[in-house]
Amino acid sequence: MTEGSSLTLACPPGKKLGSIVFASYGTPTGNLLSFQTGACDAPTSLEVVANTCIGQATCTLSATNGVFGDPCSGTYKALSVEAQCVDATATLIGGSVDEHETLVLQCPPSQKIALVAFASYGSPTGALGTYTTGACDAASSVAVIERQCTGQASCSIHADNAVFGGDPCVGTAKELSVAVECMDIYQLRRLRR
Repeated sequence: MTEGSSLTLACPPGKKLGSIVFASYGTPTGNLLSFQTGACDAPTSLEVVANTCIGQATCTLSATNGVFGDPCSGTYKALSVEAQCVDATATLIGGSVDEHETLVLQCPPSQKIALVAFASYGSPTGALGTYTTGACDAASSVAVIERQCTGQASCSIHADNAVFGGDPCVGTAKELSVAVECMDIYQLRRLRR
């Protein structure tokens, strides 16, 4: 969407915006599913879009310097966003812990962990709903969380090399970031049939 115009994200009936996969206000390139950040990028892009849209069935964003700041004065800018819709009854939970600490995930009452939206043991960045994988990432991250947490009302994951199949980046302090979707137990049963 070009500078000065509005972009509306809309999920189908019964769905809501669950996470923001990509957001860039500046000179992003590519198309949906292959967007890339350009030389000019407002560092607040992901945060602004997430704060405005996560949990909503639809949201409208203005592609303006007033909303995102001016990352490159004198350059014509655009806004590109990729988001994921989730079941409207789903609750996105998660968090981050440093290496050797334990991350506890706890669904709301009568919900269980239905799927892993994001998991990275290494150098992930971002916040819940906007996590992104860093240069260091244990390939087993998602599989480990799925195995330990799917179908549970709560689970604890120790952020340790042994849990994730070895050290993904020797000599680097690591972090574990996880986002999972909790769903009503009834919904979960219906999905598994």
